[in-house]
Amino acid sequence: MINTSRLTRFSAVAALTAATWTALPGNAFAANVTTYAALQAAFTNPASAGGVVTLDADVVQGGNADLSLAAGSSLVLDLSGHSLDTGSIKLGSGSKLTVTDSSVGAAGTLTALAASGDGAGISVDGATLLIEGRAVVHATARQSTAAGIGGDSRHPENGSVTLTGHAHVRAAGGQFGAGIGGGDHGAGGTVTINDHATVTAASTDGAGIGGGDYAAGGTIHITDSAHVTATSGAGAGIGGGYWGGDGGAVTIDGAATVHATSTGRGAGIGGGQAALTSPPTGGNGGTVAIGGSAGVVAEGSYIGAGIGGGGNGAGGSLTVTGHPIVVAKTTGYGAGIGGGYHGAGGHVLLDGGMVTAANREHYSHTSSAVGMGDGDTTFGSLAVNSPATLEIPEGAVLRVPAGIIVTGNGSLHDAPGGTVVNDGAIQLPTANVQWQLLGLLPHNYLVTFNANGGTPTTAVRVFATTFAEGARTVPADPTRAGWDFEGWNTKADGSGQSVHFTANTVISADETLYAQWGAATVTEAVPRGKAKPGQDLPVDVTVHALDAVAGIPHGTVTLYIDGKAVATATLDAHGRAVLTYPHVTRGEHVLRVVYTPSGREWGPSRSPEIRIQAGKPYPTQHGGHPGNGHPGTGGQGWHRPGHLASTGPTGLVEAAGLGLLSLLGGLASLRVGRRFRRR
Repeated sequence: MINTSRLTRFSAVAALTAATWTALPGNAFAANVTTYAALQAAFTNPASAGGVVTLDADVVQGGNADLSLAAGSSLVLDLSGHSLDTGSIKLGSGSKLTVTDSSVGAAGTLTALAASGDGAGISVDGATLLIEGRAVVHATARQSTAAGIGGDSRHPENGSVTLTGHAHVRAAGGQFGAGIGGGDHGAGGTVTINDHATVTAASTDGAGIGGGDYAAGGTIHITDSAHVTATSGAGAGIGGGYWGGDGGAVTIDGAATVHATSTGRGAGIGGGQAALTSPPTGGNGGTVAIGGSAGVVAEGSYIGAGIGGGGNGAGGSLTVTGHPIVVAKTTGYGAGIGGGYHGAGGHVLLDGGMVTAANREHYSHTSSAVGMGDGDTTFGSLAVNSPATLEIPEGAVLRVPAGIIVTGNGSLHDAPGGTVVNDGAIQLPTANVQWQLLGLLPHNYLVTFNANGGTPTTAVRVFATTFAEGARTVPADPTRAGWDFEGWNTKADGSGQSVHFTANTVISADETLYAQWGAATVTEAVPRGKAKPGQDLPVDVTVHALDAVAGIPHGTVTLYIDGKAVATATLDAHGRAVLTYPHVTRGEHVLRVVYTPSGREWGPSRSPEIRIQAGKPYPTQHGGHPGNGHPGTGGQGWHRPGHLASTGPTGLVEAAGLGLLSLLGGLASLRVGRRFRRR
């Protein structure tokens, strides 16, 4: 029997015997190779090459053979300024391949073109690929179900791919595989592009970068000064593949520049075409975050959004922070940012940056620059917070449906030529909204609070039907020296409709409200002489306006004694009247006069409280000595009926000259009472 494992090891050793060995720290060695056989041997047994293999010459094998990295192993491939042409490179499960170029002259180039069958250009299922330094890599899948870099038909899931340094990478997937990411039915895995890497990735139905056909985009992070161009037909430029691939999680920040395009049914960034089941499934935008000072252009066409859902897919979520410049547009039936054709809008939070969102007005009659795609009515949500600016360019329409509130304190600009159809509410500050250039209608109203002789006159523009929904504050009441503010009216002379304007008052058109004023008045009340019990007390009343322009007040005055109205009179032509307190009762009383105007020209007023004393005050008694003429005392023989009482065999009775007397029975009460009356 032939021992194949021994033959394999023998072949590897034989191939490496011709290689040049370079000492590495730790008694390891690096292999410098000039032949494809030596290179294959290093991939088969990286440890035998010290984990590093360097090209000392161009190695051209073409698509006639593959390189397979042993499972669980690690290998660094240094192009060192040379070219390597090979078939598919297959990374075993748990392995890691690093492709670099340490030369100082022209950078080396790795071309991986799958020969046939299931091969991806570089197959990374369950493995890790790092392309760094100045390496130039071209990876192409020849089989329709494989990715350029990532999954293949047998192992469609992508593992982890990092493109960094000054690497230049170009990856082309088969029809159903991603440029970089999953093969057919394979998710996008983890893709990181950073530093100064330049990447171009393309596919037909898979994503440019992300999921293969039917699959989601995975986790994609593009940062630093990386430059990325990603293109797909029915999948997303970056995100999900055709037929149900959701967008996954896409983060673009740093100073990265990204141009992501779907030329058919997917989003520029987000979902691929949804699966047309009943109802359609997948194709949603996923989670997209853009920050730093990145520059991003995302273009959908036909039925995909710029950023968001592919055809029939919902918008997912977009968050923009920092100071990026973002352009999201579609040339078809989708939203600029949001749903694809027949797709609901997503959740859009703009906390920074300049964001341009464009649908096609003439091509799509119900889609929105941000929100739903054509044929859907669910807007989602939109917040624009300072310092963010949302631009609506020429030919685009932002449609805010009834019941939707656009929140925030950021800016909404024309780019120019855009339009806003606002059937809901926009809370952005008026100064931050270019409403005239945008033709913002119908909910766009100017409410003018005309002080009508006072100050200030205030005009408030609101992009809603109430101040509450439009986040506007009702101005404080105006003021006018010598006058009292009495409310608002639709006519300056007060002949229109009185309006009690609040934050919830419904507005349906521009309107002007006029302050109504009543001349501030002063009411003076002067009693004639001293109040005497049992006698009438006349009170002279004068009412005058603080502002002489208002003339002499007309109306009535009412006299209140201890809070109870006792007399009313009409002012004469001089603003005077006499009121009478009839039959003054003994004791201390509070007198006040209230003026009630007969017209809106004057404001009501009331006199200060006046305390009057009729007769001598009642002292508080604590003993049985002579009194001073008040109820319950001696001295003047005054009697107040009802204050003599008995409560049984023992009680307390108020009696003249006796103070508080302890009584033994009803008879004693009678005697005391009679004695009091005789005096």
